[in-house]
Amino acid sequence: MAQSHSVAMAEAGVARHTIDDVASVDRYDQYSLYDTCKFKIQSYVETADDNELEVIGQTYAGQEYPDNGTQQFNGNDTAVATTLTDDWLTTQRGRLFYENAERIGVGVTVTNTGTVYATVNIC
Repeated sequence: MAQSHSVAMAEAGVARHTIDDVASVDRYDQYSLYDTCKFKIQSYVETADDNELEVIGQTYAGQEYPDNGTQQFNGNDTAVATTLTDDWLTTQRGRLFYENAERIGVGVTVTNTGTVYATVNIC
């Protein structure tokens, strides 16, 4: 599921939860994971609604790109992974560390021009 969404983002050229009117919740449903991937967090149940179980990202491999006003360069796989995870840990940390989540799926795709699209699905 994560890989297919990363490919869809690459084909659309954008990092978004919704591509071609298919949102995160729709993918969880299509893959028969909507009912499986819900878990209790404190006093409520977290579900795939409102993209709450998905983290997405975009970066670049092998080329300079601007980030927060400075030029950056991801020269290898480790640098790409570090850039993505650093961003996620800053902006989406809560989703990545849901206390009762038991599984995670990760999909990454790189375009011919070096744009990297990544999706993390939590369950």
